[in-house]
Amino acid sequence: MNYFDFPVIGRRSIDEFTIGDDTLPEPSVLGNVQSTGNWVFDRESTPRKTTEYWFHSSSQLWFIVERNTETDEIFSAETLNG
Repeated sequence: MNYFDFPVIGRRSIDEFTIGDDTLPEPSVLGNVQSTGNWVFDRESTPRKTTEYWFHSSSQLWFIVERNTETDEIFSAETLNG
């Protein structure tokens, strides 16, 4: 189990969170992609450092989390409203 020290709520298992979405915006022009659904489900998903929205249901707080998608290493986390 992976743990991280989150602001406000302290050390928590990452299993307590629901990942809301990547903070990257959807493309305004899909180019050669057939549909928005294809962009979401069929895009290349290479391991990378990403920034995501995470929700902690017990505290009802949203966090912006920066992590490595390959190793699940968390680099930083902050509450959505700072």
